[in-house]
Amino acid sequence: MRVELRDVRKTFTLPGGGLITVLDGIDLILEKGGRSLVFGPSGSGKTTLMNIIGGTARATAGRILRDGIEQTGKVALHPSLVSHAFQEPVFVSELTVMENLLLPALGGCDRTIVERGEKLLDEFGLAEMFDLFPRDLSGGERHRLNLARALLFPPRLLLLDSQPPDAWGEKGMELILREVQSRGITVVMTATSILPGTENFRRMRIQKGKVSEDGA
Repeated sequence: MRVELRDVRKTFTLPGGGLITVLDGIDLILEKGGRSLVFGPSGSGKTTLMNIIGGTARATAGRILRDGIEQTGKVALHPSLVSHAFQEPVFVSELTVMENLLLPALGGCDRTIVERGEKLLDEFGLAEMFDLFPRDLSGGERHRLNLARALLFPPRLLLLDSQPPDAWGEKGMELILREVQSRGITVVMTATSILPGTENFRRMRIQKGKVSEDGA
């Protein structure tokens, strides 16, 4: 998927009535099949940018085009189009690990989807936790489940928002890159600093509501 942002701005109203500008005129093109890393300190606007790219948040001003089609406001995009691993994983506590993984299928699971889910759990080191519940997982395991769920339907655009590294992180990156490369997925990741394994990514720094290229 090709994504284009034209003069995108996002402001929030403070309780006292003032405004805070989080994104200040973002002009950005994400080419189809490209790999990008947006990095910057906490509070710099990374998550807001990802939410607008993914359609879960509305820009205050500007234009967002996905494959040349302009969309305004929030949009409900099927996970086969855009899949978003949010910074804070949200799971249904009453459902098992496998059931939470299959949630993007929205009740339409066939055997192929179930088998892919089983394969992803195995690859992400969660095969033995199939019947456990989210509360039984460590923080790192929850984030691995979050990543596996984002890949259940191989999307055209994959958004990975500030996934915290753990001892398993390097292998996880290898799995993600394999999916991206084999399927031509456009991927955007965020982090507070440059991540290992992103040497071939387009690197962009976000500061004061603006994004700039940074090859360092």
